[in-house]
Amino acid sequence: MKDLPALSRPASQSAFRALHTAFAMSPESDPSQDHPRAILPALFSGLLAGGVNGFLGIGAGFMLVPMLSRAAKLRGSVAMGTALAVTLPAALIGAVQYQVQDWAVVLLVALGCVAGAVLGSRITLGAPAIRRWLGLLLLAGGVGMFLRSPLPVTGPPVAVPLDGVRALLLIGLGLGAGLLSAAVNTGTGVVLVPLLALGAGFTQLEAQGLALAVTVPVSFPGALLHFARGTVASGLLGPLCVGAVAGTALMGYVAHAAGNPTLRLFYALFLILVGLSVVLRRPAPTEPKPPTESGSE
Repeated sequence: MKDLPALSRPASQSAFRALHTAFAMSPESDPSQDHPRAILPALFSGLLAGGVNGFLGIGAGFMLVPMLSRAAKLRGSVAMGTALAVTLPAALIGAVQYQVQDWAVVLLVALGCVAGAVLGSRITLGAPAIRRWLGLLLLAGGVGMFLRSPLPVTGPPVAVPLDGVRALLLIGLGLGAGLLSAAVNTGTGVVLVPLLALGAGFTQLEAQGLALAVTVPVSFPGALLHFARGTVASGLLGPLCVGAVAGTALMGYVAHAAGNPTLRLFYALFLILVGLSVVLRRPAPTEPKPPTESGSE
C-alpha cells in the first residue's frame, strides 16, 4: 500500500486542504486521543476509500494513506499504520461479498506479493526513467483490459485445478505485483487485479475479489507491527473503519450489479489514469549538498 499518485495536482491539493480544515488536526495532535471534530471527516474519508475499494478491489489504503498524511496531517508511519488497520476489515468484508472461496489461490498469490514487495524495497527501481517505463507498462495493461474480450459466464464459477504449473504462475503473478507496486509507489491491488485478469484467466469480478482477499494476509503482519509500535491513530480508527466497511459493502454490491464487461472498462480507465500519473510525475527535487571545507577553499 503506497501513496496516491497525483492525478490532478491543483484539484487534489484543494481537496486535501478542505479535508484538513474539516479534520482540524495539527501535526502535533496526539493520534491516540479522540478528536470530536474529526469524526465526521474520518467517517467520510473511510466511506470514500471503502467505496473505491469495493468497486475496484484495490485496497482502501490506496486512498487512505494520502488522506491521512495530507488532510489529517498525520506523520507517515502513523498514516500507514492507520490505513493498514482500516484496510483489514474492509478487505475481509470485500472478500466475503465477492464470494472468494479458493483460499489456497489467495495464499499462493499473497506469498508472491510479500516476496515481491521485499525484493522491490531492496533494489533501486525509483529512477525517473525506469519509473516512466513501468508507468508505460501500466498504460499498456489498461489498454489491454479495454481490448480484452470478456470471458463468457454461463453459470457458477468453475474451479480450475491447482497443479504445480498453475501454483508457480500464481506465485509469479503475486511476485510481479509486489515488485511493480513497490517500484511505482502504488497499492499492490492496483497491479494485481489486471495481472490476475490478463495473466491467469480470471474474470474481472474474480480478479478483484482475489485481490481483496490477498490484502488480508499481506496487510495483517504490518497492522500488528504498527499496533505494537503505537503508530495507529486509534482516535480516528472507529469512524474510519465504519466508513470503509460501509463503503466497501455498498460499492461491492454495485460492482456485482455492473457485471464483468462494464467493471473491466472502469478498471481499464482507472489503470490508464494511474499509468499516466506515473509517467508524467515529476521527480522530487534533490536538495544540494552543503559545501565541504575542502570544496570551499
